[in-house]
Amino acid sequence: MNPVNTARLHLVKTLSLRVGQARSWSELEGICTDINAVFLAGDLSSEGLEGLCAYVAQRACTLSDWSEYSTEKSYDPAVPSCDCCGSTAFRESGSQAVCTVCHPDPLRHSSHRRAA
Repeated sequence: MNPVNTARLHLVKTLSLRVGQARSWSELEGICTDINAVFLAGDLSSEGLEGLCAYVAQRACTLSDWSEYSTEKSYDPAVPSCDCCGSTAFRESGSQAVCTVCHPDPLRHSSHRRAA
């Protein structure tokens, strides 16, 4: 394995450990900002980015500080749970309700973040 691939692998492992140790959505948001910066600097491959983003989404489902986000709606029996993650927290997106875990509000998070 060449030195560039080894460095990228180490970076992905380090960021993965941080995601696994996160205890709140705000910590995950900070990690996402770091992931984005690393990706935009060219130090992270698209595959590494996709894997980390999937892990962040998975980890977010296990955290319970949903109250941080005021755009979420409480459970409504008329609105089913998300088919992907099982969440019952939804927000308005255009003319439809979308899961806040799978589709976080881009305006609610760092506006400069493009990739993560």
